[in-house]
Amino acid sequence: MRHRLCPIAIAALMLQPGAPSAAQTSNAILDLLVRKGVITETEAEQVQAQAEKETAKAVEANSKLKLPPFVKALELHGDLRMRSEYFGVETPQDVQPDDWRYLPPNDDRLRFRARARIGGTVAFQDWGKVGVQLTTSPDRDPISTNQTFQDTFTKKEVYFDLFFAQLTPPWAKWFTVTVGKMNNPIWQPHFASPMQYDNDVTPEGLAEQISFTLGPKDEWRLFANFLQAPLDEIAMSTADPFLYEFQGGVEAKLGTVAFTAVGGAYFTQSLDGMGIQNSGLPAASASPNRGNLAGFNPLVGGTTYADDFTVAYGRAELAWTISEDKFLGTPCVLTFSGEYMKNLGGRFEDDRFHDTGVEIVDPDQTEAYAGQIMFGKAKKTGEWQLAYQYKHLEADATWDAITDSDYGYGGTDRRGHVVKLAYNMREWWQLGFAGFITEKISHRPNSGNSTRGLEGEDLLRIQIDSVFKF
Repeated sequence: MRHRLCPIAIAALMLQPGAPSAAQTSNAILDLLVRKGVITETEAEQVQAQAEKETAKAVEANSKLKLPPFVKALELHGDLRMRSEYFGVETPQDVQPDDWRYLPPNDDRLRFRARARIGGTVAFQDWGKVGVQLTTSPDRDPISTNQTFQDTFTKKEVYFDLFFAQLTPPWAKWFTVTVGKMNNPIWQPHFASPMQYDNDVTPEGLAEQISFTLGPKDEWRLFANFLQAPLDEIAMSTADPFLYEFQGGVEAKLGTVAFTAVGGAYFTQSLDGMGIQNSGLPAASASPNRGNLAGFNPLVGGTTYADDFTVAYGRAELAWTISEDKFLGTPCVLTFSGEYMKNLGGRFEDDRFHDTGVEIVDPDQTEAYAGQIMFGKAKKTGEWQLAYQYKHLEADATWDAITDSDYGYGGTDRRGHVVKLAYNMREWWQLGFAGFITEKISHRPNSGNSTRGLEGEDLLRIQIDSVFKF
């Protein structure tokens, strides 16, 4: 007995709290003792369990961070992004100086920006988790977390970007409900420039997600996502603006191919009761664009949206692992993505509004589509990713207040090309390049130099990023 207990005691001592390398060495010694027949596998497992228990006690005793017993894990995360950005201004076509639809462009522009985010997630033992995140943002902008270096070293604003509770009942692991200000629960392809939601949008309200796996190896997944999002609370009104969305989809992992496809729709409620930015009305949206016909609403002086949106869409993404070997240091994965979107709101398709006789310039701007091809992944040191996207986003295809802020100047009524390249210097340090070459689709006289102008006016936007993750 003593012959056997001696090596067990030695192994147990080596499994006491220490560096990860020491624990790995201890595991190797236990394996060796089992193979030599000195101890049995059962005895090795008992020693391992006892050592882990002692390690947990030691960590808890020496840790300055005390967590309640019902907390399973605490995760902290964040990132810091430095960006330089160049704009090559729109090139006007021949136009009369007094044409009210044309706003003369400024000189070429160069600016420097930064984004900082930090947050944490607490996972509980059984039901779910809560999360909080802080971020920089210019004046609470829902579609941008950048702060521009300007105004003689002024302090930069920080806001709550996330605060949510997420519950998954133990008896219904296929169902998750999230409440608060949350990460976007709606699935979009990994586009260089998203169609509907900017990547910085964090909806507020209630979301439900349903997911079932099928197949002998769970290679199929059926899912559905639902979102009920208040847009504002208007005093003395029972018709507050809301956004509702639902989508259903399928995900499959079949050998070297992974495929996801969804169909869905969203619609707004009482959006015509919201003011547009700088309109002087309460409930102002973040977007300065009036491309959604708001500037032509004769009933309210052009300060609100013309109508609610009813938008249907289809989205898909296919990733093909061509080879298990890397190509020039990056995973050999080729990804195709596509999307089509249509605003079904009849009023947006009319060339006259409310039968008032007011003519609409370039009516029926209600379609959008995009396609992308991407190669590689940029997750580990030395890996890179290259993507090309073509995007056509008409003025009234979707609500412009939440679209990608980097495409053109943000908003809608743009078509063009996007090229993105990312390279990981380290797992925690990524360099990125993005180029947007876009032109205005219609003669729609939207507000602001972002979209106002004539058909065909072009814009070049280039971004160079350095991102540090932790």
